[in-house]
Amino acid sequence: MTRAAQNIDIRALSEESAALLDAHLRRHFAESGRNGFHFVPFDLQTDSGPGGVSLENCFIPVGAPQWQRWFLAHDRASGDVLGHVDLKAYSLKTSAHRCLLGIGLEERARGQGVGRQLMQTAIDFVRAQPTLVWLDLMVFGHNTRARRLYESLGFVQTGVKTDCFRIGDTSIDDIYMSLRLRP
Repeated sequence: MTRAAQNIDIRALSEESAALLDAHLRRHFAESGRNGFHFVPFDLQTDSGPGGVSLENCFIPVGAPQWQRWFLAHDRASGDVLGHVDLKAYSLKTSAHRCLLGIGLEERARGQGVGRQLMQTAIDFVRAQPTLVWLDLMVFGHNTRARRLYESLGFVQTGVKTDCFRIGDTSIDDIYMSLRLRP
C-alpha cells in the first residue's frame, strides 16, 4: 500500500458525506476528456450525465429492486472525497444474483493504490452478500490501467461493445468484465 493509500479512509456513504460526494463527482466529471482521455460515457458539454446518488436506495436491502451502496475514499488530511465505488442492482428481478460496479477517482488519487482499496472494499461487500454471485463492470477500451487493475483482482473480459460511445470525434469501445464470487 502506498503512502497516499495509507492516508485514505474508505467509508460507506452517509447523509453527512453526501455533499462531499457531490463535490467529488463534480471535480471528477470535470477531469474527463482532459488530454483526450475520457472516462465518463457522456459529453460534458451537451449531456446532463447520470441522475445522481439516491441516498434512499442506499438503505434498501441487497437483493431488493433498486438497492445500491456507495463507498467513499476520504482523504484524512483534507477531508475531501477523492474517489468512490458504487454497487447497484440491475433493474430486472431475473438479474438479482448480479450487481453492477462503478468507480471513479480524481486525478490526484490515481496510481496510488486508492482504486485497489475501493475495489477490494466493493468485492468484500459483495462476497458477504449470499444472494450475489456475479460482480460486473464496464470500462472504456482505452483505459488499460484500470483494466489491468480489474484483471489483477480476478475480473475477466466477457464482451466488448465496439464504438459504444462517441464523444466529439472520439469513438469509444466499452469493455464488459465480470468477477464470479461463488458457484
